[in-house]
Amino acid sequence: MVRPLDAERADTVKRAVNTILYQAESPKLNIPKEERDALKSLNEDSTIMVLPVDKSRANIVPDTDTYHAKRSALIETALYQSLKGAVSLGFYSCFVTTLVKL
Repeated sequence: MVRPLDAERADTVKRAVNTILYQAESPKLNIPKEERDALKSLNEDSTIMVLPVDKSRANIVPDTDTYHAKRSALIETALYQSLKGAVSLGFYSCFVTTLVKL
């Protein structure tokens, strides 16, 4: 539940969040430079897509046409539907708006 805070308390929370984010360290890279370079070159190829696999740290590399055909087939079933806009961006902007109000 989100509740309004007085200005002093909101400023304290903002400073605490800012301090935590500033002190946070970036995670160490878990793949060698050669693999990062290979993934980068694969990402730049417009005929294929590099996608993360659910529940693992692997990637799959389907060609773009196959991916779009499978996605369209799933959307045509009653199990899935296409969303208008990015849901995560809407959540992010709502989150940021809430923080700014603090």
